[in-house]
Amino acid sequence: MGSPQLITIGLNDESSSVLFTDSHPDIRGAEVSPDGNRIAYWTKSGIWIINADGSDPRRILPINWKEPLPKGETRLGVSSPSWYPDGEYLIYEHYRVTRTETGIDGTLTEGYLSFYKVHVDSALMVSTLP
Repeated sequence: MGSPQLITIGLNDESSSVLFTDSHPDIRGAEVSPDGNRIAYWTKSGIWIINADGSDPRRILPINWKEPLPKGETRLGVSSPSWYPDGEYLIYEHYRVTRTETGIDGTLTEGYLSFYKVHVDSALMVSTLP
């Protein structure tokens, strides 16, 4: 299996462009902004935003992910950024895990999961969502 890549593909001319490779070996969950100008994605180091042309990658929510989780420590994580319809905010999952165990169905046995809304330019958390 090769390194993950983030690639854009033109809808009209089927051209493609590799935005980056190797710099984020654990990229997950890329989503294009409503205006098509930016892409949000997450890695073990946090949530990132990059311009659609591959310029200006910015980590807006840093996370220090440790593997494996040392016994007795808590792990904080973020995942699954989704753009708000206005393109100025992201909704994302924020979770805390106190153990690395999962249930038989893959769910966490301890910890919590919350959803947050964050402004993409200031990276200020503006609210939690019920």
